[in-house]
Amino acid sequence: MITHDEIGAEFDDRQIKILANDTKLNLSPDQLHVFGRAIRAAVADYLTAVQEPSQQQIQREVETLWRAAAGADRSRLINALAGVSEYTRSALNRRGAAFPDAVPIELPTVEALKEGKISVPDAARAILALVSLGAHAEDGRRRPGDRRSRTIVPHVFVPVSPQVDRVAPDASPSTECKRREPRRSAERDLVVGLRLAWIEAAELDRPVQRAPQGPEPAPAPFRAPAGTAARGREGPFAALVNLVFDGIGITGVNVVEIINSVAEAKKNQKSSSGRA
Repeated sequence: MITHDEIGAEFDDRQIKILANDTKLNLSPDQLHVFGRAIRAAVADYLTAVQEPSQQQIQREVETLWRAAAGADRSRLINALAGVSEYTRSALNRRGAAFPDAVPIELPTVEALKEGKISVPDAARAILALVSLGAHAEDGRRRPGDRRSRTIVPHVFVPVSPQVDRVAPDASPSTECKRREPRRSAERDLVVGLRLAWIEAAELDRPVQRAPQGPEPAPAPFRAPAGTAARGREGPFAALVNLVFDGIGITGVNVVEIINSVAEAKKNQKSSSGRA
């Protein structure tokens, strides 16, 4: 999959013109400029969405930090800090800045630890202050002599992933958060973005010109992108979605299903609005 830095090269003006031609969009140079700008923006939004860490990933990052800090081992601390996503780091730093009656605490950086700008004990204390909510002991396996080992289970602060939707405040603890399908959701949002790029470039919101006086026919109105697609008869808009997905490096998806799921969601939203 491409990165943000590669969007401009993968979807440059030449490629945008190819996309327009392959999807039978007859666009002027100004319209091509608008089309390209909107497509690049939709691709950038998609890449941002899929690169957000999942709740499980954040949980692993925080628990790894706790274990490394509890052991106060320099190499483990460096590895744990190196594996923290930017989202988790920012969330922990916001927590550290909001501590009441205390000096703000920030998650140490790998560079600071390597260069000796912060000591291992100080780094461990800062990490524990940010992620630790206490711990409890649990009985482990039974050992010879009828003795059981004791395992310390940490209680850690885990930031909520942007891939998680909050539910009602009065919901039971077991339903505090509900998962949505982050990648599929991002793909649907990308399809919506591509549809808007098509419409914006084609200027469908302009009134249709009336037929001029004389023998010349009226200008043909711009064609709206199809709202649905059928396997084997995808049409120009589905072709555009396929080409953009290929350019990004999205694999293993069914474009027809995604386009139709967007249409279904829009239909359901209209039905809900009508009942309200």
